[in-house]
Amino acid sequence: MKPARFAYVRPESVAEAVATLAEHGEDARVIAGGQSLGAMLNMRLVTPKVLIDINGLADLATIKSDGSAIITGAVVRQSDALVDPQVRTQLPLLTQALPYVGHYQTRNRGTLGGSVAHADPSAEITLALATLAGEIELTSRRGRRRVPAQQFFQSALVTVRRPDELITSLRWPIRRPTQRFAFTEFAVRSGDYAIVAVACVLDLQGDGAVRSIRLGFGGASEVPQIIDVTDFNKRLEANLIQTIALDAAARIQCRGDLLGSAAYRRQLAGVLASRLMTSASASTDPHPEEHANWSARASRRMATGNGPSSRPSFETPGQRPGSSGRGPEVGRVTIKFTLNGRRVSAQVEPRMQVADLLRHVLHQTGTHVGCEHGICGACTILVDGRAMRSCLLFAPQVADASIVTVEGLAQPNGELNDLQKSFRRHHALQCGFCTAGILVSATQFLTEHPDPSEHEVRDMLSGHLCRCTGYQPIVQAILAVAQQRRVTEGALK
Repeated sequence: MKPARFAYVRPESVAEAVATLAEHGEDARVIAGGQSLGAMLNMRLVTPKVLIDINGLADLATIKSDGSAIITGAVVRQSDALVDPQVRTQLPLLTQALPYVGHYQTRNRGTLGGSVAHADPSAEITLALATLAGEIELTSRRGRRRVPAQQFFQSALVTVRRPDELITSLRWPIRRPTQRFAFTEFAVRSGDYAIVAVACVLDLQGDGAVRSIRLGFGGASEVPQIIDVTDFNKRLEANLIQTIALDAAARIQCRGDLLGSAAYRRQLAGVLASRLMTSASASTDPHPEEHANWSARASRRMATGNGPSSRPSFETPGQRPGSSGRGPEVGRVTIKFTLNGRRVSAQVEPRMQVADLLRHVLHQTGTHVGCEHGICGACTILVDGRAMRSCLLFAPQVADASIVTVEGLAQPNGELNDLQKSFRRHHALQCGFCTAGILVSATQFLTEHPDPSEHEVRDMLSGHLCRCTGYQPIVQAILAVAQQRRVTEGALK
């Protein structure tokens, strides 16, 4: 499962990116997070001649407000949006949807714009954007245009984006004080594609009656589907909620597949819609202490170097590979980066996975390769402090990055660190194939969650497949380290 050869371009500006798209058209693909595209490249479901990497475009990694909308750049990481104060206060529906998107590790790399561009029928971000009546901004040499989300998605993985256009930002209408929000989905396992996802926006009157209801359904068909109930002006009672939910479910299109028939999806949509309207009608604004908790997590992420940043340029003699001075780079390129605290360099093909670079070129065999499409988590490494799938990263993308593998977790004298010792003490490993990736993920997780709940630990672990254990010893090992670190920190104070 290796990609076909492609030329690699890393533009330094939006203008350069759209110029490359204009030149190569349908032969080019844009990569941002790559959590879907990387897997498709590895399985050769897509074989572009040119891969345009926009991760270095800092202008597309911002979150800002223009008073009426929150504007998120195309390469804003999902994990950054989840802890951003503006998103959490002004876009509660997106805040509720993001924890359902993939896994802790994939959200570290995945982007908001990339999810919208991919247009998966079960994607939570696309559903939230459509339900909020948001817009997608597209940029080309011809200029910029905005497309309403409901018009943008045409079919499964198909949008109205033209081959020479680049998604540069998403516009999310800011919440009104009278609005209440809820989001949920049903999937076989945490992180799996939703069989059905539902989003709900209620607009309340001053007397508590509901003015209007907007329900968004994802996963049921090939595109997000929106049902509006306007001029409602009634209080939501249990029987009325049930009637509205069943009517909405009857009006949407539903598909059947291996996960469920069309009839099953329709019934599920009605049940979830009923629950959401009940939840939204009873909800109030989040408490200040909740926002303070997430702001503290955002501060810890920035303080530990895990905050948003643009990738520096390549450290190669002469012109940077893929820059406008040389055009797309097809052959081998030289990259330099920091690996477990020491500077290394390597000659690589652009299509080489970072997992293969670490194992076969740099002989860091603690990083294991399992599925090669970002599911099993065995290849997880830290890139600039964040846990990421190295099978979904291509070697040129980590130029000048700081990478830590399981070999770099031990103390400088070679002694195991406290997390590794806790795994040994709690018998949290058996065959050890998945253990390296879990240790790496837990390293970042504990930095950002010094006092985690068991649920939070299990949510992080849902991004790893372990065939040997029941996960309980792993959970206990991580919780024990967190507790011991808090005790030690308290004693030092």
